[in-house]
Amino acid sequence: MKVVIKSNESDPGVTQDLLFQDKAIHKLRIEKGSREDFKFKDIKVSYLTGLVLRYSPLTQKKVFYLRYKYKDKAHWLKVNEFIYGHYGTLEVSEELVGLYKKYYDKKLGHWKHDPQEQLITQRELELSQELSVREVIQRQVQAQFPRKGKLGKLAKVSQRPFANTLMGRHERFDQLIFDEDEKGQGTIKLKDGLNWKSFWAKYPPENKDPKTSDKEISVYDTNNLGPLSAVNYRSIANAIM
Repeated sequence: MKVVIKSNESDPGVTQDLLFQDKAIHKLRIEKGSREDFKFKDIKVSYLTGLVLRYSPLTQKKVFYLRYKYKDKAHWLKVNEFIYGHYGTLEVSEELVGLYKKYYDKKLGHWKHDPQEQLITQRELELSQELSVREVIQRQVQAQFPRKGKLGKLAKVSQRPFANTLMGRHERFDQLIFDEDEKGQGTIKLKDGLNWKSFWAKYPPENKDPKTSDKEISVYDTNNLGPLSAVNYRSIANAIM
């Protein structure tokens, strides 16, 4: 099948058509020139109509982007890099249809929530699956306890006991300021002008064995837990979100 490619003499910024097929994307190659955006000419489903392929002749990288409007403003959503045989048209379609089903109002014809914010949150949590227990706790607290399966954060009345369970009755817990925004979602800020990096450095894990310590040991301070598997992480995430 023929892949439509812009010649080097074409005006800069002109977007050409490309077949929405892994083989066609894989065969796309331009030896030199500036970065180009290719739209797909054979897409017929609404949640993919704004999908384009951003291609760099210099690096030969091909990245899927979604052009969309949210609150009457144009946005670009970086979805993922095309890797032949690993991430292609099927994978990007599945990822976008998931966002479309959850956050697009088909009756009104617009996004109810910004898909970019949701995709970033989702990937941050997926990345955390390979982190240690302490790193997962850090990310959950810094992210202000995102809700499971819904957009937004837990309420303040839920954030406080969860943080206390994970961090224990420790001085670090007293440095957290729990509040709520105008939507009733909980917020977590730090006292004394600390940022999160300096906060975790100032209050490091105590590495105590709960069997030999006279004091209550938090999940963050125990030395009995190592790296988590994806299954174990999901169990903890499901329990606290």
